[in-house]
Amino acid sequence: MRNKKILSIILVLFLGILLAACGSQQPQPAEAPAAEEEAAAEEPAAEAPAAEEEAAAEEPATEEEAVAEEPAAEEAPAEEGMEPVTIRWWHISTQEQQAAAWQSLADQYMAEHPNVNIEITVLENEAFKQRLTTVMQSGDPPDLFQSWGGGVLWQFAEAGLLRDISSELEGEWRDSIAAQSALELFGRNGEYYGVPYEWGAVGLFQNVDLFEEAGLDGSCPATFDDLLANVQTLKDAGITPISLGEGDKWPGHFWWVYLAIREGGQDAFLDAYTREGSFTDEPFIQAGEKLNELIALEPFPEGFLGLTYNDEAAIFGNGQAAMELMGHWGPGQAAADSESGEGVANLVWCPFPMVEGGAGNPGDVLGGGDGIAVGVNAPDAAVDFLRLLTSEEGQRTTAAAGMTPVTVKGLDAETVDSEWLQQVIDARNNAPYFQLYYDQFLPPAVGGTVNDAVEQIFAGAATPEEAAAQIEDSASFELEGTSREAAAAEVESDVVQDEKAAGAEDMEPATIRWWHISTQEDQAAVWQKLADDYMAEHPNVTIEITVLENEAFKQRLTTVMQSGDPPDLFQSWGGGVLWQFADAGLVRDISPELEGEWGDSFAAQSALELYGQDGAYYGVPWSWGAVGIFQNVDLFEQAGLDGSCPATYDDLLANVQTLKDAGITPISLGEGDKWPGHFWWVYLAIREGGQQAFLDAYSRQGSFTDEPFVKAGEKLAELAALEPFPEGYLGLTYTDESAIFGNGEAAMELMGQWGPAVAGGNSEDGEAPANLVWCPFPVVEGGAGDPSDVLGGGDGFAVGANAPDATVDFLQFLTSQDSQRQTAAVGMSPVTVKGLDEDTIDSEWQQEIVNARNNAAYFQLYYDQFLPPAVGGAVNDAVEQIFAGVVTPEEAAAQIEDTASFELQP
Repeated sequence: MRNKKILSIILVLFLGILLAACGSQQPQPAEAPAAEEEAAAEEPAAEAPAAEEEAAAEEPATEEEAVAEEPAAEEAPAEEGMEPVTIRWWHISTQEQQAAAWQSLADQYMAEHPNVNIEITVLENEAFKQRLTTVMQSGDPPDLFQSWGGGVLWQFAEAGLLRDISSELEGEWRDSIAAQSALELFGRNGEYYGVPYEWGAVGLFQNVDLFEEAGLDGSCPATFDDLLANVQTLKDAGITPISLGEGDKWPGHFWWVYLAIREGGQDAFLDAYTREGSFTDEPFIQAGEKLNELIALEPFPEGFLGLTYNDEAAIFGNGQAAMELMGHWGPGQAAADSESGEGVANLVWCPFPMVEGGAGNPGDVLGGGDGIAVGVNAPDAAVDFLRLLTSEEGQRTTAAAGMTPVTVKGLDAETVDSEWLQQVIDARNNAPYFQLYYDQFLPPAVGGTVNDAVEQIFAGAATPEEAAAQIEDSASFELEGTSREAAAAEVESDVVQDEKAAGAEDMEPATIRWWHISTQEDQAAVWQKLADDYMAEHPNVTIEITVLENEAFKQRLTTVMQSGDPPDLFQSWGGGVLWQFADAGLVRDISPELEGEWGDSFAAQSALELYGQDGAYYGVPWSWGAVGIFQNVDLFEQAGLDGSCPATYDDLLANVQTLKDAGITPISLGEGDKWPGHFWWVYLAIREGGQQAFLDAYSRQGSFTDEPFVKAGEKLAELAALEPFPEGYLGLTYTDESAIFGNGEAAMELMGQWGPAVAGGNSEDGEAPANLVWCPFPVVEGGAGDPSDVLGGGDGFAVGANAPDATVDFLQFLTSQDSQRQTAAVGMSPVTVKGLDEDTIDSEWQQEIVNARNNAAYFQLYYDQFLPPAVGGAVNDAVEQIFAGVVTPEEAAAQIEDTASFELQP
């Protein structure tokens, strides 16, 4: 009864969130939901967190693909009979044994149904989430695909991307599922879109042999203080206490969430979720404080902030750490990633310990599981095949490959082959309160913020109070109006808005929903002033402005795009992501309005082209520049340098060493957001290989494993070896990076033209360093690139598919000479319209950027914007791992090429 009550609350509240999303929302998460790679490398979401069955468009991993041998046959229309039928199935079970189990079931089904062809695509967890986002945006989901249920799945259903299988599920099939609470997460309002095939709980896995080596008996800690004592004893014995790969963020979220469960129990979370409480309430802050007690003991592997979950699993599986807090898939993944392929033999599973004085019940459990969802266009055979997969026969097969605990009844005796697995099932079945992973239960934007904030606690970049405040800021935006009344009011509001949009707009009320990312006070104020000016001239128009931090914006935009309700006007960098929105019918073609005087007014015509394709245009740029090295001349002079630009990369390395010798941090970098570090590797690739190397790799005439890309990694490793970055930089955000540079705490920053304005906005005194020079990226001796080749891009606004005509008129107003003078006055430059250089360029470094932009022999767009999101994300992930020292340049290049070979097929 308790579980049913909680699930009904989830459905009612999430309905309110989804309806509210129709008005205007934030990210990671629509998530970034979570995920799990069930013995494959999972994050939870309903099984391994945070993830992004959705993903804003940038952060992938490697991927593998396996496709059935026979070519896809045409799908039969209504009556399938013996007509050819193709089922496209995507799963994330990358371990050989598990992939083989799924393949054997597919082979069995095809043998019994010779008209059916099952095409299997196997993707690594992170790659799957980003790839799924792409196909969902295009409206072409796989027929069957990995799902963790909950919020992300419901959003897909809301967008009409899933098939309701409730009629097939009713009766014997439904009754066969033991984990009914898990099944409810795959449906809502009486409709079901998939089924779970395994469901478990997160707990503490302990390597008894290592405990005994340290003089401990391996028994479970009763309290958190007992756990801390065990950690210290293990450290004293020279044993790494806990394996953790915080580079993927979701593994660390388990620690904070469990501490919040122990501190506040069910009520604290539900109060914060329903807005009767807050994520700044005491239990959440206490969770951060307890986590800091653990972190202070330094129990994790060296470089854990940059390690992935697979690294974490390998460390535990190789017996190099004594504990791992992980879901039930943990031992399977640890074995798969271990050198022996066996993992840890002498293992115990422990429930998360009590926190003395906490309000939570010691039996409360955090967890989730895996399932398979059905795409909207799936043939009937796909549902029939899914039934086989979740039958007793199917689940025996998958359980034999380690995919447990199963969800059908009557198989425990056959499928539970260890004491620890039975303990997981008992904990799942007997928990007074079962907490789904935060980054799956919560809207993706809030779940993603949880992961980001917890990562900052691990990195020492945020206090428990600051982390809780970040989560609350996101929740206060995302969780507005979770009652039935609020949902109904939102529906009514949407109806009114639709009525307003219909018909002539001359004096009819028109509402423009505008999202931008100019969070600095003076810049936001200018945008607001321009909106006010426009509304004063057009009294029938209301402009609703939503201001979002950059990462939050990207994830939030992904959410609303999946729901099919884009803002009317929104920040865009052009290129691939915008073109995908266009292919999905989510943006408006403004080429008729752009034709003539307005289009001719743009100085940066090459930038304008990135906002259109095939003669259609979906937006315009308002600022366009180039990435370069900003140098604080005062700090250079303090180190005995004159601040002149380095001519060669070796000159740059020499400057770094001189600055370090003078006690000055050479370079500010916030690699927690990944994209800032990507600038370094991409520029080195440009200098090593020039335009041709990139275009060859992109067109598939070459490869991202070609020499220039490997050399770029080698040169980057040379820089990283000098340790030029701030302490904890792998966990710092771009906001942290800009504040460090703005406060004069680092001498250089490789950044776009917006850098000084952001640094000033985030500095303590509100001012950027006064004595700045801008330098082009130095030459790499022996490289094939032209020294004038430039990396860069800019900002623009795109127009949503349902935007009223007033939106396009307002956009023309924003990019007029008068408006661009005003935006340039607060640092939003270089402007893109002609004839304003004298009015808008007020520094030598700005003129140097404009000159570099105009005179570049080759202008390279940011890789993570030019390339498809999955490939761009793979670049960011691989480069981050070079910085962390966990992959070689060759391995990083291979990771990028693995994704590119899948995504860039001709």
